[in-house]
Amino acid sequence: MNKSRIILPVMLLFWIVASAGIAQIKWSGDYQTALQKAQAQGKSIFLYCYTPESKECQQVEASFFTNVQVSGFINAHLVPVRINVN
Repeated sequence: MNKSRIILPVMLLFWIVASAGIAQIKWSGDYQTALQKAQAQGKSIFLYCYTPESKECQQVEASFFTNVQVSGFINAHLVPVRINVN
């Protein structure tokens, strides 16, 4: 039996399962638009200020913001705004 016939489907399955667990926060990049949306929906704003060079910001984005429970809560209860401070 050819190993590539086994390995390729297993890798594809692993990628699909891994991708399904990654959560996405629905960021707005414009504070004024987010403020209007928050007022219309009766929600608070979640303001995240970052710099692309910051290792701490990269770590938070890779671990905390991809958590399904965290992103689900933020998307459901807040209007998230992500602003590059550089």
